[in-house]
Amino acid sequence: PTNFKIIATEFGERFIVHIKVSIMLGFVIAFPYVFYQFWSFIAPGLYEEERKAARGVVFICSSLFIMGILFGYFIISPFAVNFLAGYEIDGVEATTSLSSYVSYMMMFTVPTGIVFELPVVVYFLAKVGLVTAEFMKTYRRHSVVVILVMAALITPPDVVTQFLIGIPLYFLYEVSILIAKRVEKKNELEMR
Repeated sequence: PTNFKIIATEFGERFIVHIKVSIMLGFVIAFPYVFYQFWSFIAPGLYEEERKAARGVVFICSSLFIMGILFGYFIISPFAVNFLAGYEIDGVEATTSLSSYVSYMMMFTVPTGIVFELPVVVYFLAKVGLVTAEFMKTYRRHSVVVILVMAALITPPDVVTQFLIGIPLYFLYEVSILIAKRVEKKNELEMR
């Protein structure tokens, strides 16, 4: 936006924000390794068939998380920042603090990365029998409402950005139905 100015209002704010951004970026970049270490701790306690079922989980979780972060940064953030910075009230100058700007950028990216893990969660829930494809199909309309509520919590009160996050979430929900159906078929074959 043309009338958008970022200011540092507190002593040392630029340094603290720099450290905060470095830590968050470090976590995002190191997420595959961190998740691999977490998985390496859990995997020895699993049965062989459970390990086989979870093969590739580190790659898939990391890919989905990174895709969510990139989606939040490149798709949601520009719309949200333009909306928030372009929102005007008479007599109020549009400036924001650096820490506020960075906090909002984290709010647009990190939760999106976490929400993009939906297919993995559904896979494990379907594997243990808590969720079925038929259940997810039956409550599809309810899921649309839940998706829109989640999108409203992740994004600012802008309808465009709410739908920008809602559409991929619904797509991930549909993919999760396919994943649950595939897990069910695999479970049936293993029972025979």
